[in-house]
Amino acid sequence: MSMSLVSHEGARGTSHPIFLEPSETLVSSLERGVLSHLLLGGNLASEFVLLSDRRVYYSGKYLKGRRFGFGQVVLPLDAVSSVSFFEAKSYGAALIALMSLGLGFLFVLVTRDIRPLVFSLVPAVILWLVFILSVKRLLIISSSSASVEIEYKAYGAEAIQAFAHHLGSAMDRLKDEFHSQRPGRGLSL
Repeated sequence: MSMSLVSHEGARGTSHPIFLEPSETLVSSLERGVLSHLLLGGNLASEFVLLSDRRVYYSGKYLKGRRFGFGQVVLPLDAVSSVSFFEAKSYGAALIALMSLGLGFLFVLVTRDIRPLVFSLVPAVILWLVFILSVKRLLIISSSSASVEIEYKAYGAEAIQAFAHHLGSAMDRLKDEFHSQRPGRGLSL
């Protein structure tokens, strides 16, 4: 069963009840199934992302200034200052795993017994798994007032990249629309 944020009437290209203006149309959304959402530690209404032709609507954890908050964020597309991809890894766990193996080899050289190496393998393997599993990949949408971080593991890399593409296209359309409405200004000396 999938938790759909967009009703049948709210299909792509139409209006959605959450939008601030009735003239806004849905461009893209990120959604995930209920089971995967609960397994990833969320509750049923903790996060969604909608992209209209004018704004990004987000509900979830966000960064405002230097503090994290939880709630809803509405970012006008013309206020979005950057869209970036970020990957964070816990290099401390990998370093400790390598040190554990190094100590195991050192004890083998000193004692001429293989058991210390076997005992050092257990924490090294556990810490290496922590290193691999703790990779955090994010799509970050920033404005001067707030930053929204959307985790890849919640929606999948393909869905995140498609959403970022739709976001970039919507921002370009809005910019083109703005420039086409302004009278041409040439440089005058």
